[in-house]
Amino acid sequence: MNTISFLSLTRRKKKSVKIESKGVVCITGKLKSYPNKSAAQAVLEKAGYTVKGTVTNAVTVLVNESGIESAKTTNARAKGVRIITNLKAFIKET
Repeated sequence: MNTISFLSLTRRKKKSVKIESKGVVCITGKLKSYPNKSAAQAVLEKAGYTVKGTVTNAVTVLVNESGIESAKTTNARAKGVRIITNLKAFIKET
């Protein structure tokens, strides 16, 4: 009689880690307080914010330092999103 042994394979369950965000931020236009959007994004993420490229229903803050009424600004205003004009001051207050 032949004996067959089976290896027990276990699957590791992926644990979903829920990271709490302070809010979702979208940046529009040219920035005055940071050299580029990538630098601003890094600072925002370090401060606990999620950064999106478009104004979605999840966006809670729109950064518009240029003062130009862009399509993103119009869309954010229509959705009741908070619009800030000074990113460094916003980060200091959070």
